[in-house]
Amino acid sequence: MVEVERAIFSDDWRGLAGRLDQALSGDQCMEGNWIHQVGTTFGRADRVVSFNRRNLRCDPLSGFSYMVFANALVWDGKPEDALQALDDAEALGVTVPFKRDMRMMALLAA
Repeated sequence: MVEVERAIFSDDWRGLAGRLDQALSGDQCMEGNWIHQVGTTFGRADRVVSFNRRNLRCDPLSGFSYMVFANALVWDGKPEDALQALDDAEALGVTVPFKRDMRMMALLAA
């Protein structure tokens, strides 16, 4: 994962797609930082969704994981699932950063 984020901030993105695939396919729980945005825009929204499902199993009270999970679901063409994820977080009392923005984006996509 560190290799992906290091490459993002370099001027050399060669091999980034392969690094993304490797980082997103692991079974470890790691929230990351920029991998979510780059993964979705590189056409790997489905893998980012799976990545965040794993993270939420490890830490079901992570507001950051819910935020990027909802965002990835929208990019993956599943805005209704994104709305449900935000509702699930709210039911658990989880504070989701930019929740209002995520909800608006999901509603617009729906």
